[in-house]
Amino acid sequence: MNASVENSRIETNRSMQPTMEDPTPPPPPVLIPLPSGLAISGILLFTQRLASVLAEHDGRVAVLLQRPEPGTRELAVDFGPRVEIIDLRSVAGPAEPGYDPWQTVRACRDAVTTMAQAEPVALLLGQHESVFAAGAALAQTLPELVRPVGIAHSDHAYDLTLLGRYEPMLHGFIAVSEHLKRRLKQTLPQHRADDIAQIAYGVPIPDRIADRQPLSGRPLRILYNGRFEHRQKRVLALPMLAGELSRRGIEHEMTLVGDGPARDELERACSTIPSVTVRPAAEPKDVAKLLDAHDAAVLPSRYEGLSVAMLEALAHGCIPVCAPSESGTAEAITPGITGEIARVAPDQDERAAAMALADAIDALRRRDLIEMARRCRREAEARFSLQAHTRAWCEALTRISGQPPRPWPIDRACALAGDAAAEQQFPRARLAALLEGFAGQPIAVHGSGRFAQRMADLLCEATIAAVADDDRQRHGARFFGCTITGPEAVGKVGVRDVIILSAMHESDIWARRSVYESQGITVHRLHAADEPALPSPA
Repeated sequence: MNASVENSRIETNRSMQPTMEDPTPPPPPVLIPLPSGLAISGILLFTQRLASVLAEHDGRVAVLLQRPEPGTRELAVDFGPRVEIIDLRSVAGPAEPGYDPWQTVRACRDAVTTMAQAEPVALLLGQHESVFAAGAALAQTLPELVRPVGIAHSDHAYDLTLLGRYEPMLHGFIAVSEHLKRRLKQTLPQHRADDIAQIAYGVPIPDRIADRQPLSGRPLRILYNGRFEHRQKRVLALPMLAGELSRRGIEHEMTLVGDGPARDELERACSTIPSVTVRPAAEPKDVAKLLDAHDAAVLPSRYEGLSVAMLEALAHGCIPVCAPSESGTAEAITPGITGEIARVAPDQDERAAAMALADAIDALRRRDLIEMARRCRREAEARFSLQAHTRAWCEALTRISGQPPRPWPIDRACALAGDAAAEQQFPRARLAALLEGFAGQPIAVHGSGRFAQRMADLLCEATIAAVADDDRQRHGARFFGCTITGPEAVGKVGVRDVIILSAMHESDIWARRSVYESQGITVHRLHAADEPALPSPA
């Protein structure tokens, strides 16, 4: 629980600090899993800031760090001395082969059982199916101790699918924009409408914006700060944008700061463009300096929720120039007043995005940039301050904490159907939870085929007193020290529980479970999870 992360301090300002007059109530205990760890993203910065301010308001907060996809550079992020760090980055993460979801389930379970002293723990879930599935496992095994909350960071179909899939266990839904709140009302059952709240991201607001020279006689300084990625961020539009600006005779300097899977390709595309500089991802403490040194922040993304990079630019008077996104851009930017929105559709290619962004920048440079910068900061202070963000989250979490448990339904698997990796991994996690709950109690297993053999490393720690199999050709052979028999003979050894260890034939075995129940034996299944809830770990 107290594993440390080597961090550099994030510079804060008074907008991050609670005052003696601040009426915000202390929040309940909070656990936030980060499936991408410290990889550069707006969600990382959102988590860091939320965790820090909740802890400053006397809340107990823990952040679970998992290892990001291979080759991803991690940022040195300081969560502050009051935030507990659970560090799983020494083992395979959700994006890697060999990921074991039981590591996530067990770490979350240990944190929850430690933190839930006087009230349940709010479990904030978003970004990846692995953390929702872990939350579902906890909602089956420890429903009294957890209050899972789903966060809608974007209106991408994947995010909305997760929130809809796991709706039965989620005590509340937080949308980062009004558009996302509307989408959630369309996605979720009608009776959950009152459980949806909208809380915008909060960012530090500087006391004043940087002094910028008038544009006449110097190049327009443009910044991109974010993930180097194609599918969402459309980053190859950036070198094309620089080329188009040069073709139009618009003097400029463009700085691209970030990291991600498209880094090498982006660097090659920019290598012959003198106006473009590509830099590694900036630590949070350096982002403010970059924003103060540039006039405009460009964002060519196909979709965004409510871009943290855009809000940070707004707060520093670095005027946002963005491709449109329904779920956030239009809610934060008034074209010609606090930024520019390019006319390009999400499904258009990089060339079209570059042309549209060039048009928006051409319009921007004809405006009063100094006055626009001042309006940007005022807008950010009025709508996206950390104080308002913190107050809204504390109120939402306090309300959610007082709700009754919402156990994950026993007739639904923890993992999404059709996810082959998850379908293999989460039965393994459920088996591990069962075995730990039995705590050495003698049990029986049904099945001795390939699935059972893949679970051998877990089963060798269990006390197996009987093995049954429907394949009579296996009867009489030995498996885990037991002679394989038919299910009708299992009751003779005095066990009270049997676990089905067959992936392919589980439904058929479950349908015939009366052969065990007539012997006073409880049957547990791992895939469709139709059995009674898993026993709580000892």
